[in-house]
Amino acid sequence: MFDARANERRRQQILAELATLRAIRRGSVTDQTIHVRGRDGRPHPCGPYPLYTFKEGNRTTSKRLPDAEAAATCRQQIEAGRRFRDLVRELMQLGEAYCEGVDADLAQKKRPRPTSRSSSKPRSSSGR
Repeated sequence: MFDARANERRRQQILAELATLRAIRRGSVTDQTIHVRGRDGRPHPCGPYPLYTFKEGNRTTSKRLPDAEAAATCRQQIEAGRRFRDLVRELMQLGEAYCEGVDADLAQKKRPRPTSRSSSKPRSSSGR
């Protein structure tokens, strides 16, 4: 059964939490290690360097972050972005549940039309 009050309470909670989210990002932060050749010609690793990666249209964009502090901040912003998506998804589900609940209430309120038991042809009063 649809509970409109509970639906509205949760909707208000979600909207309040959405209002608190300021810095949000999509994507991920990974560590990048680069292998370079030294003077002796042997490869050796450099890094790891924090790398912020995200999709922009059909392309993947990556940006190297300056330090571990920037990477930690970026990770928090990405987590906030994921929370934003989860809340919006839940808000959509609540909206759909509301619509289905209203539709179900309307369907219950409709009464069937009384059916006429008389013939569709009018009877003549002469008794024939």
